[in-house]
Amino acid sequence: MEDKYLDELFSLPIGLKIALTIGGSKFYTSEKLKESFVTAFRKSSRGKDIAKDIQVMVEKGTIVPCYKHKGLIKFFIKSIFGKEDKDIMAMYYIKQRRIIILIDNNISIFGTASNNELVSTTMHESMHLAAGKNLRKFLSLFSPTLRKYYTDFFTEIFNLKSTPKDLDKVIGFMSVLDTAAGRTDINKSLTKFFYVLEAAFKPYTALDDSLFMKTLTDYIVAIKIINLNFNAFKRVYHKYSHLLNALNRAYKTAFGKRNTITGVYQELFSVSEVICVVAELFPKDAKIKKAFQIMARG
Repeated sequence: MEDKYLDELFSLPIGLKIALTIGGSKFYTSEKLKESFVTAFRKSSRGKDIAKDIQVMVEKGTIVPCYKHKGLIKFFIKSIFGKEDKDIMAMYYIKQRRIIILIDNNISIFGTASNNELVSTTMHESMHLAAGKNLRKFLSLFSPTLRKYYTDFFTEIFNLKSTPKDLDKVIGFMSVLDTAAGRTDINKSLTKFFYVLEAAFKPYTALDDSLFMKTLTDYIVAIKIINLNFNAFKRVYHKYSHLLNALNRAYKTAFGKRNTITGVYQELFSVSEVICVVAELFPKDAKIKKAFQIMARG
């Protein structure tokens, strides 16, 4: 049964071992937890097609299922802007190119979570990993999907009269911003991005110069605030609602489904976030399956 409670699958923390340590925070796992994690994929209609690849990734330590405990909650919330009350928390740890899945072992809390939540959360973060591990293959696989999404998004915010010939150049620059997060000078990168966007879209816009430049400036400033102080962005996000609403609408216009999964904002600079959402909306998509095959073999 697809929605079996996780407490039927996951063990209590016996035979613990430290899986990894980040900034003094210890992450604990067990062989039983790893086995049960893979079993959850096998028993889910969303995850069964990639269960073998998931097993390989767990065995390699690319995906690390860990037990949730209080000492890790603040770390995760800070890292993923998440909420403490989630039964399953996950993050792509970019420094080691690993996915950490944090699972609450409290039986009473397990009763609120299903296999599908676990599968979807893992698939989401794994698409960040796919981009980080092999950007060239990631773009080769998902460029048509990204073109669909960003054509609709940029057409709306810049009122474009036709699809720009340099859209792939924009997506390519964004993919470098995405995978180099935290390792580049944000000011220099965003200055370059400003000029890439201006060159790509200004010849196609129906906006007057003043409105075009305001929209472009808003776009760059929003990215900077998000990356430097996300709490500050949460206080002023309404100033950028024209951008965020367009990000949301692009899912519906490009893929025919609304994004009811995430709060949009990363899509402004993270192309992998778009594929993360697509992986949750369309878990059986052939390209998503291919991405897991590539990661398992790589």
